[in-house]
Amino acid sequence: MSDKWAEIPIFATSLAPLLTSFLSLFSNIIVLSISISVGTHKRPFGKMFTWVLISDVIFFLPKVLSGFKYPKSNFFCSVMGGLTEFGGDASFFWATAFAHALYFVTSQQSIESLQGMYKWYFGFSIGTSAIFTFFGIYLEAVECSEDSLACIHKAEIGKTDWTYIIINDIPFMGSLLLSVMWFFLAAKKINAILRGLPKRETFSLLLYPMVMLICWLPISIASLLLSYHINVGDTALHGLEALANSQGFWDAVVYGGWGQIFQSFRTKCCVQRNRESTAISHECENRLTWEAEAEDSNQSQVVLTGSMGASLITNSQM
Repeated sequence: MSDKWAEIPIFATSLAPLLTSFLSLFSNIIVLSISISVGTHKRPFGKMFTWVLISDVIFFLPKVLSGFKYPKSNFFCSVMGGLTEFGGDASFFWATAFAHALYFVTSQQSIESLQGMYKWYFGFSIGTSAIFTFFGIYLEAVECSEDSLACIHKAEIGKTDWTYIIINDIPFMGSLLLSVMWFFLAAKKINAILRGLPKRETFSLLLYPMVMLICWLPISIASLLLSYHINVGDTALHGLEALANSQGFWDAVVYGGWGQIFQSFRTKCCVQRNRESTAISHECENRLTWEAEAEDSNQSQVVLTGSMGASLITNSQM
C-alpha cells in the first residue's frame, strides 16, 4: 500500500469474520435444502423467505472462497466481488420488501392480500441488485492485492471514494431508510398484528429487516468513522465484521426457526418411512395370500387326481 492509496479488504481474512461467514453459508444451505424438501417454500411467505436465503448463499459463498490467503487474479476478485455485491444488495432489498410487506399486511389486515405483491418485490430486489452489480464490475471496484493476497478495493486517501459510495453505501443506506419508513408507517397500525393476523408470519416480516439493521448498522458506522480517519481498533472492527457476517445465520433462524424446519423434515421422513413400511407390509400380505391360494389350489388338484384315479380303478374292476 502506497501513501496515496488505501486498501480496503472486501473479504475478511481474519478468523472471526471468516468463521461467521462459513456459519451463515452452512446454515443457509441446510435450511434452504430442507425447506424445499418439505415444501415450506410454498407457504404464503415461502417464496420471499427462499429468495432471502438464496441471496445470502450468493453473498457468503465468495466470502468463504476468498477469505483464505492464496494467490488470486484480478479477474477472480472481480467475479467474487460481483457475486457478493449482487447477493448482499439482494438481501438488503429483500429486507426492505419485508418491511413494506409488514406495512401492507397491517394496512390490509390480511395475509392473503400479499400474494399479488410478490412479483413487485422480486423485480425490485433482483433488478436493483443487478444494476448496482453492473456498476461495481464496470468501475472495477474490486481487485487483487499482491502484497496481502486478498481481494481489496483501492481508495485514494484524502478524496471522496464515489465508487465505494455507489456500490456499498447507497444500497445499504437506501434499504435502511426505506425499511425505517415502512416500520414507522406500520407502527401506526401495529394493533392490527394483535387482531386475527397469523403472528408467526407477521413477526417474521418484522424480524428480517431487524436482522439487517442489527448486523450491518454497527459496521457501517465504523466504516464511516474510518473514512474520517477516526481509529476504531482492529479488535472492534473484526468483531463488527463478524457480526455483519452472521446475518445469514440469523436469517436462517428467523425462517420459521431451526426447530420447526427440522420438525417438518422429521415428520416428512417419518411419513415416508411409514408409507414404505405399509407398502412392504401390503406386499408381504399379498405374497402370503398368493402362496396360501396356491397351496389350496395344489391340494384341490391332488384330491381331484385321487378321485379320478379311484374312479378309474373301480371302472376297470367292473
